[in-house]
Amino acid sequence: LTDEILKDSNIKSVLTKLEINEKNIKGPDLEALKKEYSKNSKKIENLINLSEKYFAENLINDAFELLLDNFLKFKTKEQAQIKKTLISFFSALGNENEQTVFYRKKYSSILFS
Repeated sequence: LTDEILKDSNIKSVLTKLEINEKNIKGPDLEALKKEYSKNSKKIENLINLSEKYFAENLINDAFELLLDNFLKFKTKEQAQIKKTLISFFSALGNENEQTVFYRKKYSSILFS
């Protein structure tokens, strides 16, 4: 794809979603990730992996809720990882998507409360 095409927001969204899906096709299944998360919910990798699996399985609300419900439980370094994951989800859905709009507002309210 040309640089001009790659700059298109719709193309960026598709590529980001494809990237998330490819990462999760080969990994553990959803139940295994849920079990791992329940064993150690304080490990940031478990949180990110489970949220990405939710997203890849088209459980979008679950993915966002998991990240946002746990955001304040982590320190700054881990919060940066959560933010990066949120941004990738927003990008994959596109800026006009109603879930993006809703969860961006929810994220902002967490940051500024």
